Amino acid sequence: MSISIVLVVITFAFVAYGYLGYRKMKNAPVVPNHASLVELTDENFNLQTGNKIALVDFWATWCMPCKVMAPIINDVAAQTDNHVLIGKVDIDANPKVAAKMNIRNIPTVVFFNNGVEVKRFVGVKSKDFYINELKKMS
Repeated sequence: MSISIVLVVITFAFVAYGYLGYRKMKNAPVVPNHASLVELTDENFNLQTGNKIALVDFWATWCMPCKVMAPIINDVAAQTDNHVLIGKVDIDANPKVAAKMNIRNIPTVVFFNNGVEVKRFVGVKSKDFYINELKKMS
């Protein structure tokens, strides 16, 4: 009997902790973009990614892992040269490019070389991971 009470209390604690964490992240503000990060849209996507190496983060304002990714992408933008484009696409505001790129999960980071997709990663990765992937492409 006492073991089942302990299990119920532990289960309740985990559920409450998870719920409070969810509420905190849900209400977290969107992180402002780094000055060199480019907002990509349905209209400018091909032009911006066409003639260079590019890292593009596909995200949405309601996506909690995307909120975790925002400062990571900002750090990558701060550490890269001008010959590499670091961009973001809000998939809700730009559904055409998201559909064209077959984005099914977010956050998704896609690497391009002269407008051609080279690599794709889904989920949260570290700044060092993305920097190393960019170095491999240079």
